[in-house]
Amino acid sequence: MKNRDYIQFDLTSYLQEKGIEYSEEGKNVTSGWTEVNCPFCGDDPSMHLGISPERLLNCWRCGAKGNIIKYIKAVEDCSWHEAEKIAKKYVDESLEHLRSDIIQRSVSSGKGTILPEGIKGLSDIHYEYLENRGFNPVEIEKKYKIKAMGRAKYIKDKKFEYRIIIPMIQNNIIVNFTARDFSGKRFPKYVNCQNENSAIPIKNLLYNIDFVRDIALVVEGATDVWKIGDGAVAVMGMEFTMSQINLLLQKKIKKAFIMFDAEERAQKQAKKIAEILSGFIPTAIIYLDHGDPGDLSQKEVNDITHEVGLR
Repeated sequence: MKNRDYIQFDLTSYLQEKGIEYSEEGKNVTSGWTEVNCPFCGDDPSMHLGISPERLLNCWRCGAKGNIIKYIKAVEDCSWHEAEKIAKKYVDESLEHLRSDIIQRSVSSGKGTILPEGIKGLSDIHYEYLENRGFNPVEIEKKYKIKAMGRAKYIKDKKFEYRIIIPMIQNNIIVNFTARDFSGKRFPKYVNCQNENSAIPIKNLLYNIDFVRDIALVVEGATDVWKIGDGAVAVMGMEFTMSQINLLLQKKIKKAFIMFDAEERAQKQAKKIAEILSGFIPTAIIYLDHGDPGDLSQKEVNDITHEVGLR
């Protein structure tokens, strides 16, 4: 049973035959997911383990992650090999065509996100900021469709003032956006569009996903993507979600590399995402000596992208 075929595992039949209680709908159940008691918690008082349509695991209580084989192994108290054999007994090829994917439904519906009122093109001050960060502002503005917001007196939503507006684009549709401070005076550094005003919540997206092919280099933020270019995707922060993992798997990439900031907390998150992805595709972590990918020199970027096969 190949990793990409886990989606064809008939989870409902398996749970029913084993007499395992589960829930597919309700207040705390993500659309398309199945909730069960977590066998990794030890004493889960409720259904904290979520199983995605792609048969990925995420426990909202203990943080356990993995794939359906890991779940079967825990339920059956057997080896990985035995769990694989059990999984093969519940393969239903028709499930490939019944994928429950709320993200893709939202995008294919054509529903986009309206950028904030008062938006404008970049001016000299924005160009200077980008140049000081080592970016080519003309190329960045054109490729990533970034815009800018000026003084609060000219806009309605004060929290976006003095920020560069960074659209989140999926399937060529703007489905969300974030806004980055360029003045050095605003906190927090990033302000996201509220979920209720977006087509898709930002943590259900991967920045620059449209420009990923066979290899993905996963980073934290948009400026990291700007420095690396095509093939790089950002989870928009240190934290990641199973929806973002699913997006990568849906692209059917052949390899993944994780390159987060050098700080300890970021490296812990990099290891977590690498652990999950490695259950499906070859995955490796690229460690930085200091700083973040957005601060790399062009030579360093060239060396890394050449090494991982992006260039």
